[in-house]
Amino acid sequence: MTLFRTAGASAAALAVSATASFSLTAEEAWDRYQEYVDSFGQEITTESEDYSGGTLTLTGMVANYAPDEEEFTAVAEIGTVTLTEEDDGSVSVSMPDSYDVTISTVDDEDERTSIVVTVSQEDADITINEAGDDLRFELASPEISVVVDDLEGEDVPDEFRLELVAEDVTASALNGSGEETTSTSTFTAAALRGTMSGEDDEKGEIDSVFSATGVSGTTAATGDFARFADEETASDALASGLAMNFDAAYETSTFSVVTTGGESDDSDISGESGPGSIAFGLSGDGISYGVDYTDVDVDVAGEGVMGGSISVSLAEAGIDFLMPVLQSEEAQPLDFALRLGGLELDESIWSMFDPAGIMPRDPASLVVDLSGMGMWMQDIFSDPAEMAENEDPGHVESLEVNELVVSALGAELLGSGTFTFDNSEEDAFADMPLPAGTMNLAMTGGNALLDRLVQLGVLPSDQAMMARMMSGMIAKPGDTPDSLISEITITEDGQVLANGSPLPF
Repeated sequence: MTLFRTAGASAAALAVSATASFSLTAEEAWDRYQEYVDSFGQEITTESEDYSGGTLTLTGMVANYAPDEEEFTAVAEIGTVTLTEEDDGSVSVSMPDSYDVTISTVDDEDERTSIVVTVSQEDADITINEAGDDLRFELASPEISVVVDDLEGEDVPDEFRLELVAEDVTASALNGSGEETTSTSTFTAAALRGTMSGEDDEKGEIDSVFSATGVSGTTAATGDFARFADEETASDALASGLAMNFDAAYETSTFSVVTTGGESDDSDISGESGPGSIAFGLSGDGISYGVDYTDVDVDVAGEGVMGGSISVSLAEAGIDFLMPVLQSEEAQPLDFALRLGGLELDESIWSMFDPAGIMPRDPASLVVDLSGMGMWMQDIFSDPAEMAENEDPGHVESLEVNELVVSALGAELLGSGTFTFDNSEEDAFADMPLPAGTMNLAMTGGNALLDRLVQLGVLPSDQAMMARMMSGMIAKPGDTPDSLISEITITEDGQVLANGSPLPF
């Protein structure tokens, strides 16, 4: 995203203005845009600037972003850009149909890798309007593409090409600079498609394709981003109010990945899905991430796949997490949720180990929903070596199991509970802070599942009997047939109780 902003008019940094209340000159637009990108720690240079007849011509434009020249640089060689004053008070922008961005990184072993990215936005309609102290940008383009096919470095494939293409793109942004940089934007694309191919003597060849329709999203950012780019001041920037959010969604998607040659077996993986979304947030309150998919179908074929091919479907899948990012003496919220709903295997898979249909084919589900409070005891943006050497970088003070659901093969396990942790002591058997709290569990269909496993021949009857004996030690019958309930408690002195009785082990 930073590179596209640096380019001066790409999709992630452009936006809509209704009607300008007064005229914006080309020179004013250029000066204020430079001030804006400078607030991100970026630099734009030109070989010459010429203003004549309401048009500002910028030749030899180069955008440079180098928060740490020894570790990361990004240079966009844009070329000639013109800004023309329009009768409605806006400024139109004309850019080259394509330009190159060269990205160079250095890893911990001082190995340098360089990547050349070609950005193309032919026939792009770009305008700038004034909105008080801010600038409004607007972009409309029939197609925007990004191509990567020039890699140099020690651990790069022998051959590699990546292409991303967005069709019927519209984007809008409101960008402001000053003591705090601000930016909000929206974007849409009728379709997004991508291809990636690579070849390596050892790993073989890989070809992948993906596509999505009805793509849309929003971004919002505020704060001192130049300070955030420096690891020595990143935490200060977040503590002072820096925040950023990104949300995107799509209506449908498809993908395929084919691998051939190399050391592993050839494979062909393909799939499709219905509506999905992704969200990311970062601020002094923490970092958050979420992904949701619906109506997912995946087919896997290959030499190492049992039966040659398998098919799997999911009604829904998602993951969300939130964790603190700042060092603090007070605990902050933690969240984690994993959802897999309506997991189904095709009959060809079932017939391999259950041709008689002994096991129920009901869709399987898994839900894990956790929340809690925790804190970092040191700055996580500091030197990674210091972080690795610290044996106690952070604490979890409490954990709540809001929901636990495991449903498969005709059985279902439900759970919920609350725990606190004494970080001054470590549990001898788990090498972790001593927990205290209660977990409530309920299971239905467990005995029937054991019977089916014995009938199927995958579980010896004596082991099934042992499992029933063990469940009798930690659970008691529920209110309905073939149901068990259990209350597992860990006391503050480390004793483990099952339904109020000490466990014998």
